[in-house]
Amino acid sequence: MKELKNLNKIIEELNAPTVYEDGFTCDPVFDFKIREGEHGYQIYDSNEEYNIDYLEELNANLYDCAMEFGFPFKPAKEDDIYNQLLAAVQKDFGKDYYLEWEDSVVMNITH
Repeated sequence: MKELKNLNKIIEELNAPTVYEDGFTCDPVFDFKIREGEHGYQIYDSNEEYNIDYLEELNANLYDCAMEFGFPFKPAKEDDIYNQLLAAVQKDFGKDYYLEWEDSVVMNITH
């Protein structure tokens, strides 16, 4: 397997538990993995929390919270997770590589 220094670093950060200021720790939501597939490398979240509809689901949850607690709804316009993964892929493989969804959970690193 190719050394994927930047991609492994981002995945480690995304898979880490969340620690709040008061010391309270939440289990990680994601469990990203990298595997060598038939046509190259693949990235996926084995928890299936991150998927092709992540941004849409995030905005639906944000909207529900805004309505319940009475604050203005501001939809997320960018998928920050995808952007972080893509930036890491391009650092490890080159600027002409990108991520392409194979199905609703698995992304292929494509040239």
